[in-house]
Amino acid sequence: MMKLFRFYIIYRFAQDAITAAKIYNMLYNNENLKDSFEIKNTTKPAVKSNMNTTKQKSKKDEIIDSLNYLKSKKSPTKQDKDSIYTLQMILKNM
Repeated sequence: MMKLFRFYIIYRFAQDAITAAKIYNMLYNNENLKDSFEIKNTTKPAVKSNMNTTKQKSKKDEIIDSLNYLKSKKSPTKQDKDSIYTLQMILKNM
C-alpha cells in the first residue's frame, strides 16, 4: 500500500506515468540515473532567413487599403457602410 501511495504522489508531479515510474525506480529501487532515462540527441532546426522581406505597412496604410477594399465592393452591406464610416473617422483623426 505504501508503494502505491508513493507512486501516486510522484505521478501527480510527473508529466506522465512512464516518467513517474522511472522516477520511482530511481528513488526506491536504486537504479542508476543513466539506466532509467534515455538521453536523446536533439538538434535545433535551422532558421531560414527571408532576404526578400517586404516593408511593413504603417497603420494608416492598412486602414486606407481596407477602406479602398470596402468602397470597391459592388454591393456593400449595412455593416460595410458602417465600417467605411468608422474608417473614415479614424483617418480624419490621424
